[in-house]
Amino acid sequence: MTLGAALVGAAVSVGAVHTAAPDRGSPAHRPAFCAAERGKWHPVIYEAATITAMVLLVVPARAAAAAVRGAWAERYGDALAGCVVALVGLAVVGLRI
Repeated sequence: MTLGAALVGAAVSVGAVHTAAPDRGSPAHRPAFCAAERGKWHPVIYEAATITAMVLLVVPARAAAAAVRGAWAERYGDALAGCVVALVGLAVVGLRI
């Protein structure tokens, strides 16, 4: 899967999540990726900066992970990734972020 296809797929899946509200223009019914109020640009700039930062961090990390070869990486790579996710989760809970 290419990066572009992954981003489009993520945007579509996020955009599909909404609540059933009688008014189609209400904030509760707008897709998550355009949840900012009309006329307010601060949230849109924040969202764009967040997505840009994630792409700039994930693309090199993915390339580095793909470069790692070896039997140990094939065997323990998924467990290591799970441990990293769990440790970050514990850090977030412990720091009350």
